[in-house]
Amino acid sequence: MMEFSDYINGFEKLEKVDEVHGKRVLTPDQAIVFKSIINTYRSGGMAFLQGGAGSGKTVLIRALKKYCDANEIKCAVTATTGKASSALEGATIHSYMGLSMKQNNNAETVEDALVLGSRDDFTVEMPEILIIDEASMIGQKLLNEIMQRKFRYILYVGDLNQLPPVKDKKVDWKGLVQYYYELTKTLRTKEPSLAKLFNDFKLQKEGELHDLDIFDYVNGENIVEVEYADLNKLPKNSLSCFVGYRNKLVEKFANRLTHEDNTMYNLNVGVVVTAMVVDDELTQNDNGYYIRNFENQQKFFNGEDVEIIKLTDTTSELVKNGFAMYGKWKLKLTKKGILITNSTARKEKGEAESKAPKYFISFPPSEVLEYCTLSIINDDVFSLIWDGDEEDFKDMLGYYFSELSPHLKIDQTIRGYHKGKNVDLNILPIDIKRKLTEKSKLDFTIWYEFHEENTKRKARWKDLLTAKAIVSARPVSARTVTKGQGISVPCVILCEDSFYGASDRAKYVAVTRCKYGMVLVRNVPTEWKAKS
Repeated sequence: MMEFSDYINGFEKLEKVDEVHGKRVLTPDQAIVFKSIINTYRSGGMAFLQGGAGSGKTVLIRALKKYCDANEIKCAVTATTGKASSALEGATIHSYMGLSMKQNNNAETVEDALVLGSRDDFTVEMPEILIIDEASMIGQKLLNEIMQRKFRYILYVGDLNQLPPVKDKKVDWKGLVQYYYELTKTLRTKEPSLAKLFNDFKLQKEGELHDLDIFDYVNGENIVEVEYADLNKLPKNSLSCFVGYRNKLVEKFANRLTHEDNTMYNLNVGVVVTAMVVDDELTQNDNGYYIRNFENQQKFFNGEDVEIIKLTDTTSELVKNGFAMYGKWKLKLTKKGILITNSTARKEKGEAESKAPKYFISFPPSEVLEYCTLSIINDDVFSLIWDGDEEDFKDMLGYYFSELSPHLKIDQTIRGYHKGKNVDLNILPIDIKRKLTEKSKLDFTIWYEFHEENTKRKARWKDLLTAKAIVSARPVSARTVTKGQGISVPCVILCEDSFYGASDRAKYVAVTRCKYGMVLVRNVPTEWKAKS
């Protein structure tokens, strides 16, 4: 009897064979769309390319980019997720447009504490063709940001049968764009049994098929089943993965399937990097060192598989000596965080230091820091990685927002009063209420600047922001459905509870990730349900 890992190795060998021998040729349907785009982009406007899971959207995007490069047509390829943009060798639409997360003083939930906003100093490149993949994740807010840039021609690409935007209004794409294309054939898998399964889940999502049991599709060849007790480890840094809807279930499989020396993680977050940048005037202090401005720069890795190396030995050396080296980077311990300098950056003659940016990691509250490990992402982004599970991470952020929330309400009341709104001043401390009604806005602002309440609000913001800057990452052996959208894997692993609480749309996304095979797991212990 074959072991679980034998099945995985077999499916991943098929992936390697296709990589060596496979030739990407456009199908007749893809060719029609390709020609239409090339013939119409000069007129400007917007187009949407709809395609089901594995219908060849990515192949078509690559063909368009290759053609544009060969014919000196400026074409930019972006995506709403880092995984999709990485697969296309492009950028996220967020980073392409210079969007970053800014603190929101009107927040009422921890999810609203940071909002997407534009960098004032950022200039967006204006290509002749802008392609945005995984467009089903675009909501009205992000669409408004895109529309403000007035790009000449945009090709949105996505599967409207997949997950909608998170906490935002869906876009009526057919009513918005001038050109609407659709690819209907499944190309991700050549296996008829998998293609039928994909289609049946689509029919279920559309309400045309009921009582679908995925275990009825087991054929012992490319759809197989194993017992949970018989699971062994996935190959190190395997591309195959378990997919589930609930965090706790995904954590359970990640712990079960992942090798201890695994370095690949699924990171679904925009990492905030604090850069210390020399100003344009090259201002220096009395010792000849440049005075630097702190700038928060966003590094988007939404849904992307990244290499994360936990720097445990480096951390020990840093704590012991106050500094440590990691490759070209020098790390120095300070009271408030870690200063990171590129030791190979060129320094001009007579300069005390290089003009190259330095980077700084601010420490979160000490009770949070003890659950973190200093790590480096893709060899160039230092961060603190949360060592607990994702539910604990969310609980931690929720606590710090609850500490901040009362101070936000006071701040919102003060701003509302100054704007002439009808606000309840009784929630304010007595001295603030009295000064607010007696003084002019300018005089109150000067008085309030040094008030204890204002100081506390800033301190609670710092606690929350430094906590949110920590990365919560999961080994790639397991993903939630939302983090799986947009990826293709040699084999997807599912269990009876993978869809626990999921919508038919989420089920469709989970099932249609695989190219060569599917492993279904029986008899998973259900103690995780009590924690979900």
